[in-house]
Amino acid sequence: MFYNNKREVNNFKAQGIGLLAVLFRDVICYGYLVYRVTKGLSISDFVLYLGIIGGLNVWIKNIFQHYASFTENIIIVDNLRTFLLREEIGEGKYELTIPKSKNYTYVFENVSFSYEGGIPLFENLNLTIEGGEKIALVGANGAGKTTLVKLMSGLYKPKSGRILINGVDISKVNPTEVLKLTGIVFQDIKVFPESIVQNISCKLEKYSDEALINKSLKGASFYETVQNLVSKEKTILTKNLDENGVEFSGGQYQKLMLARALYKNAEVLILDEPTAALDPLAEADMYLKYNEFTKGKTSLFISHRLSSTQFCDRVIFLEKGKIKQDGSHEKIVREEGPYREMFLAQAHYYQEEVI
Repeated sequence: MFYNNKREVNNFKAQGIGLLAVLFRDVICYGYLVYRVTKGLSISDFVLYLGIIGGLNVWIKNIFQHYASFTENIIIVDNLRTFLLREEIGEGKYELTIPKSKNYTYVFENVSFSYEGGIPLFENLNLTIEGGEKIALVGANGAGKTTLVKLMSGLYKPKSGRILINGVDISKVNPTEVLKLTGIVFQDIKVFPESIVQNISCKLEKYSDEALINKSLKGASFYETVQNLVSKEKTILTKNLDENGVEFSGGQYQKLMLARALYKNAEVLILDEPTAALDPLAEADMYLKYNEFTKGKTSLFISHRLSSTQFCDRVIFLEKGKIKQDGSHEKIVREEGPYREMFLAQAHYYQEEVI
């Protein structure tokens, strides 16, 4: 909110100053031309000067547009530096803390949630995710999958009810604690115009663990791609701040985000459509690798394609904010229901026959 307000104020100032400058220019220039016409200025000279004024108008307009863009980028870069240098983002005092544990259990108690001006998405949702359990969360678009994990990670607040982590209400805990124990890869990919190292560690390079960077890249099947770059892991991403920066494909960016999650090595791993840009077989291979990294950890995978469900302990099928099916893949794929229908519709993408 603060960033948006500051950006809008800067844009308003730049546009306001630009309009005043144009008004001032028009009064002076056109007034002077009218005066010269009354003194005998020729039509050809009048047209010439009119064109010069039009060019000056474009020049002044571009100056203030670039100024507005420059001030906006200053805010963005300043926020990035603040994020990289500060260890804590939560402020204020909170009643409770989450006790350290090997595994973390999540409990949704009568949770209701709706977006502003919208109908309720969740109403009195009750759900328990046991510590160390691997969950596959599936369902059609709009079922509430991403909203559920944002509630789980503390990014959204329920309208009513509560969410517990190992018995502690997360609304009474510093948000930093919840974020620290959670490694999340969302489907909307955001990268910094910085090196691959900093994009993975989310720290300055001097504070990044090089060995862990390489291990994470290998785990994400992205190590060889990075090593083939001229500057390897020091390569700058995007051309926003460096004309020699590298732009990856959608699938490559997703692998980079997976490497980021591995680097964090959080106790809880949430993957929200992290492999949507990969083909089904490559996605299945990627999930099998993550099955190894998530042993003993609480983890939740979201995917429209069901290659992730077979190695999970439990599958939850959401439909319009309600849990329609809940159980192991082997159990619910044999039941008559939406999960079986979706799985059979996708079965031809995969090599192995599972039923």
